[in-house]
Amino acid sequence: MSQPKKNDPAREWMFVEKLLLDDEIERIQNPSDKELEGEMRAQGLDPSHVPSARRVFRVVTLLAATLGGAVLARRWSQPHTIVSHPYPAAERAAAFREQAFKACGQQMWTLCEQKLDEAKKIEPEGESDPRVQQARGAIASALHNDSSSAPEPSRRP
Repeated sequence: MSQPKKNDPAREWMFVEKLLLDDEIERIQNPSDKELEGEMRAQGLDPSHVPSARRVFRVVTLLAATLGGAVLARRWSQPHTIVSHPYPAAERAAAFREQAFKACGQQMWTLCEQKLDEAKKIEPEGESDPRVQQARGAIASALHNDSSSAPEPSRRP
């Protein structure tokens, strides 16, 4: 039969220290308001001059919200940069008109009219050009003649 184990005093002392340390950690982590105030007074601090964690959290939250609002306000107050077309409006309108004149020369009246309309959106002053007026007249007469000479759609009985 083996002899009963003797208690090791060093191990027992370490066990007691661990229990005391665990109690101290629990006491520090979860103090009541009165315990906290008592410890502060014992260290010579006035609890009324020390902000509570809730108050600090509220202040930090308000500061963060204010900063975020200021950043958004600054961003929205700045004028937005509008990227314009790399070519001047007159050049783009002239290009559409040239395309329209080619389409009219090939009797592609719908395309001709679309290109002239695009040019008109960009630069309405170009409508006074005699070539534009002549093209618009040709479109009107061609489309009018096409619609008047077109046969009636057949109906099924």
